[in-house]
Amino acid sequence: MASAETREDLEKRVDFEIALKRVAGNHRSFEELTFKGVELCRKPEWMKLLSDTLATNDTIKQLDLSGTGITDTGLQPLVAALACGACPQLSVLLLRNNPLSMVGETMVQGLRRCGQRLRCTSATRRSRASSTRNCWWRVSPRGLSSL
Repeated sequence: MASAETREDLEKRVDFEIALKRVAGNHRSFEELTFKGVELCRKPEWMKLLSDTLATNDTIKQLDLSGTGITDTGLQPLVAALACGACPQLSVLLLRNNPLSMVGETMVQGLRRCGQRLRCTSATRRSRASSTRNCWWRVSPRGLSSL
């Protein structure tokens, strides 16, 4: 028998659904959207829902997924959706303060090979490669001001 949803689960689900509705709306006034602080990997289906919803959005230019707890596994459906043409206007993807490994960084870098002109920022990892002038994956603790 499945347990009832706790108050905390309910609050987290509502946070996710409100943010997701902004993406689903495809409104011209929402060029920058944030899921900052929403635990996207709390439920396995949430990243799939986000990826599916992004597939129909052609207005977002900046997506902030900072502090959402995205792991390498959770990042996979998002990268797949973006590689297949989701969010064609997206130019900035913020992934600060997430537990991504080099595998996750490699997935995001792979989007460039698919023709994506996407700038990504993550302050959780600093690598030697990130300091090169032509490096596509930018790692900076200063965030958008350094883009």
